[in-house]
Amino acid sequence: MFLDDLTVSTHESIVRYGNVLKYLKDRNVTAEDVRRYRIGYGRVLSIPDDGTSDRKRFMEESAYGRRFENMILFPFTEPLGRVVGLIGRSLENKYFKIFATEEAKSTGFFFGLAQALPEIYRTGRAFVVEGPFDTVALSKVAPNTIGALTAGLNDAQFKLLRLYCDNIVTVFDSDAPGERATNKGQEWVGESNEGLDMRERWKIRNIRLGYKDPDYCLKSMGISKFQEYVSRKIKEIPPW
Repeated sequence: MFLDDLTVSTHESIVRYGNVLKYLKDRNVTAEDVRRYRIGYGRVLSIPDDGTSDRKRFMEESAYGRRFENMILFPFTEPLGRVVGLIGRSLENKYFKIFATEEAKSTGFFFGLAQALPEIYRTGRAFVVEGPFDTVALSKVAPNTIGALTAGLNDAQFKLLRLYCDNIVTVFDSDAPGERATNKGQEWVGESNEGLDMRERWKIRNIRLGYKDPDYCLKSMGISKFQEYVSRKIKEIPPW
């Protein structure tokens, strides 16, 4: 698929851009994080043509790839690791752009899902944050962290996540959208993942860090204090 090929090329090319690597390092994104999440960058993008309708829509929505140029690229995948979307993040400001395949929009998607699945399986629990930088930050304490890429969980995301774990902990931003999503998540109503024609009510726990978001918390505290602080917050989660 064209997104897999694009991810490979931009991930391989990121090492040529010292300014990008420095920016990521300043955001506490290590070289191992870059490899783990296949983070990429390209000044000029060449978009492989696989003849799919998703590729055609990508070209239309991205102005033939130009809207993802000069941006840090965070690919997100389906559980087996196939790339089904991209988040582009500007180095100069908070501007970002998201593209998801029709399949991903239908079945649900998260940033970092494939990377987090082994720990999600092991613990039976997933931590859900908002953005890719928040995902990378919190994963340094909780490897079962994934990014919803927005404030809250939509129906497709909730159903997808329920296939892999019983317990969900949200760590959303402390702004108004994040607070609304946190409050909504206290008692989420969703369809049973067993496909039954009924409604089931699930509890979702949350952590309020007291900072704008996990990424800012890490930047403010430094890695050692951040790990200690978040570990303590995790231990304070009420029993299920």
